Amino acid sequence: MKYIITESQLKRLTEDDFWSDERQEKEFNKLCEKMVPLIQKMFSYYHEDDKRINLYNSNRETLLTYVKPSKELYYSRDLGNFLDKLLPHPLWLIFGSGLMKQVFLSFYPEINIKSVRSANIS
Repeated sequence: MKYIITESQLKRLTEDDFWSDERQEKEFNKLCEKMVPLIQKMFSYYHEDDKRINLYNSNRETLLTYVKPSKELYYSRDLGNFLDKLLPHPLWLIFGSGLMKQVFLSFYPEINIKSVRSANIS
């Protein structure tokens, strides 16, 4: 299969910084500066026990769940779908899990998170 691209597109794809981690990190940090405070405002309540920490919206719907034994963070699919529509494609696909991790760490900075996933949370 062959793709037809312009010279400027070819030049951009072959630039050293196009695929660099440093460039992605800069984009992620810019996104976090704007989005983390916005997402933080979505949370109204929390509950913590020996096994998990739950963050809820004003309707008492669980949006984030941290499971303490496994150190896994789950965000609701509804929240993921909302943010997917809010952010231009493909930002949510690339940075969604990292963004959810930063939001949770803004409330609990001492927590160690091994993985972040979306889930049907009830």
